[in-house]
Amino acid sequence: MKNRLVERYDSSILPDELTKVYIILKDGSHIESTVTNISSHGMRVDISLPPSNMMAVPQKKETIKVALLSGQIVFSGLCIYSDIGPDGRAGIGIYFYYPNEQTKLQKMLEEILSRFDSRSDSGSKDKNPSDVKEYTPQEWEQFVQKICDSDDAKLLPETEYEGCALQFDNTLANVASQSVFLNASHMTKKVEETFESDEHLIGVIIIDDNEQLLGMISRKRFMELYSKPFRKELHHNKPVKLIVKDNFDTPLCLDETDNVDYAVRIALSRSKELMYEPIVVRTNQGALKLIDTQVLLLELTRVYEIQSMELQETLSRVNQLNVQLEESRERILESLNCASVIQESILPRNELFDRLFSEWSTLYHPRDIVGGDLYWLREINGLVLLAVIDCTGHGVPGAFMTMTVNSVMNHIVDTTCYDDPALILAEMNRVLQETLHLRRGGDSMVDAGLDIILCCINPDQHQVTYAGAGLSLYILADNELCEIKGGRPGVGYSGNDPDYRYKNHILDIGAGAILYAPTDGLLDENGGTKGFGFGRERFKEMVKQHAHHSLKRQREYFEQTLAEWRGSRNQRDDITMVSFRL
Repeated sequence: MKNRLVERYDSSILPDELTKVYIILKDGSHIESTVTNISSHGMRVDISLPPSNMMAVPQKKETIKVALLSGQIVFSGLCIYSDIGPDGRAGIGIYFYYPNEQTKLQKMLEEILSRFDSRSDSGSKDKNPSDVKEYTPQEWEQFVQKICDSDDAKLLPETEYEGCALQFDNTLANVASQSVFLNASHMTKKVEETFESDEHLIGVIIIDDNEQLLGMISRKRFMELYSKPFRKELHHNKPVKLIVKDNFDTPLCLDETDNVDYAVRIALSRSKELMYEPIVVRTNQGALKLIDTQVLLLELTRVYEIQSMELQETLSRVNQLNVQLEESRERILESLNCASVIQESILPRNELFDRLFSEWSTLYHPRDIVGGDLYWLREINGLVLLAVIDCTGHGVPGAFMTMTVNSVMNHIVDTTCYDDPALILAEMNRVLQETLHLRRGGDSMVDAGLDIILCCINPDQHQVTYAGAGLSLYILADNELCEIKGGRPGVGYSGNDPDYRYKNHILDIGAGAILYAPTDGLLDENGGTKGFGFGRERFKEMVKQHAHHSLKRQREYFEQTLAEWRGSRNQRDDITMVSFRL
């Protein structure tokens, strides 16, 4: 039953006991209604009204009561849309936005639909259980009055749901999307040509001859498939439908009327491999389109920022609205936690580190729930690419930058160059300048860019080619710690020379040597008696002092040392460091 409840049920398959409801208005009056579809989060109802009573239709953002089973069960909900036709019929969307209301409706759906299923299996045509009481008009009026007078069933005040309504208007219909289709009978080489023709294309929708959805091929997974030995030759002249069947999962498909918050939750419920895949969205007209998960996250965060602005206004009324303020804070934290899960999904897996390095550890502490630091790892043709990146800003803006930078890095090493760190940085500088500045006409309020450590490691030759911008790489050998400074400028800033050439350092790494790649958040962390930064010299001394320990144990000592140095102060910046031994 659990999987069924995320679907919408329309009236053609609903038992009668779920199709007849009463809408109870603020003045205690009620309107008999017919349910057209219902889910565990809400319902749509249709109302027939005489012309003289059109004003009785609930208005958008109005809190209303909904009574099911002839008044035996009552829910509090929010009217999220109200469409009135010329024939006197009105369609009302009702959203049950409190978790206890959703849980109550879900349990009722489970019970009724289970009984309905059992009656259907036995061949019974009676969809109404005999134990459902039908109220007389007099009993119904008494029941409505009792609801309106009860303290635990009072209608919510206006301020109780103002913040909630912001999310309901933000549906997938308003999110930026792409619509590129390929017939399943095309050869797979057509997919490659399509991606090559548009570097910003996130995926293609695969349809049959009747224009029905067969699947979706994302750029990321297609490039991963084609990067494997002989896969291009193997699949190039095969029909698309074969590689879709054998190599790609059924895409997540949602309706454009679904709100963004719901879409993010469903996307996050997928496995880690599929969490970042585009979402197929079906419009009201039956057309299909693709939405990038990153774009979806941006839309969700836009709602969060609107809510944050509301909070600033609410602070002036904190004595009267303390309960509402706490609820808004929890919604914001929930949104940020969703964003944190998506951001962490782009970080390399521990299994990849285990396979590529004999010993390794990562120290990753965003200042806020999300941050602007990123570490990145790829293996291509026997070479290992490792990057530690510090993007402009922290919190939500910094997290947006990490999403962009991760995408740019993958695109460059997949299509341009993977064995020359200096050339990779030069290409990143050019692409980010164009993406972040030129497209805004140079009017962006924040000069966005990044500092980076990028290593190309040849494990067979024990050789590391390093290029840096703004960050230093440290090598510990024979208890001596050597610092190799990154060059200037950083990457992607508007004032950079678009043709700037970064410098490679070729390093021969002896047996037992350890490499440390920290961001400046670690070195700049304020603390001590005078609130000074931790500093390079103190960092070097800390590394040498604990060099005889394993890297995992070193990380524990580093975290403890930083915490003691910081004391009662708040963390100043995002802190990230990757250390490894070949």
